[in-house]
Parts: sequence; C-alpha cells; structure tokens
Amino acid sequence: MIKKLWLMIARHVVEEEKDIKRVMDVINRAEEVLKIEDILPFFNDFFYIDDFKDAICKSLEIYNQNINQLNDDMKDATDSAERIHNDISNLKRKNCVVESSKNCYLCDIPLLTRSFYVFPCSHMFTLPVSLRKSPGIFPRGRQRKFLKFTKCY
Repeated sequence: MIKKLWLMIARHVVEEEKDIKRVMDVINRAEEVLKIEDILPFFNDFFYIDDFKDAICKSLEIYNQNINQLNDDMKDATDSAERIHNDISNLKRKNCVVESSKNCYLCDIPLLTRSFYVFPCSHMFTLPVSLRKSPGIFPRGRQRKFLKFTKCY
C-alpha cells in the first residue's frame, strides 16, 4: 500500500513535473520502499541517465551485496547438506548387537518379542512405544492402522 502511494507520487513527478532532481528527492525520501528501478518505466526513452548514475550504482551495489549474501547462504546450505549426507551414510554402516535380555527402555517388555527400534545413541524401544511417544512419524489414520498391525506381532 505504501509502495503504491510512493509510486503514484514518483509517476506524477516524472510525467507532470519532469524534474529530475525532484525525482531523485522522491527516491531518497522513500529509500526503504522505492528503488530507482521501480520508477525507470515512467521515463520516456530519451532522458539522460547521467542524473541517475549515482542511484543506479547504489542500487547495483545493493544487489551485488544481496547476491554475495545469497552465495554465502547457498554455500552454508550445501556444506550442511553434505554433512547430513555423511552422517546418514555413517549411520547406515553402524550396527548394534541386541542381547536377548534387553528390554524396552520405557515399557520394560523384552525387545525380541516385538518389533523394535535401536537408535544411534543405543536407546531401544518397542515399536508401539516409539509410535506413542512420537506421534508425528505417521499421519493420524496410518498410525492407528500401524498400531493395529503391530499388535499382531
């Protein structure tokens, strides 16, 4: 809404007053909202760009900073994804021996009598307990079906 108002003011100054210095004043006043590229379409094809040289350079510098920031963010995201991928690969190769005497950490039922999960931290839980303690694993309807299915085992 504010940007539309500033654009209307800038359009009026460009088309009616045709005063370049006043246009620059409008851009400077609305610096947070309006940029030089927002008002360029209001000019005819035969205006002198020298009057806007500083504003265009400033706008390009800001874009360059934004591009550099996005490049840094992409590099960080790529590095993070690579670390996660390596962690997952390492977890696939990790193994654990479950002794027959081990019980679920929460319900104390022997693990080998039901389906169970063993986590990388070595905590061990039966499948129904895992599902009850972390309901976000399955959508609501599937969780009920899965719990019914696991009761058979």
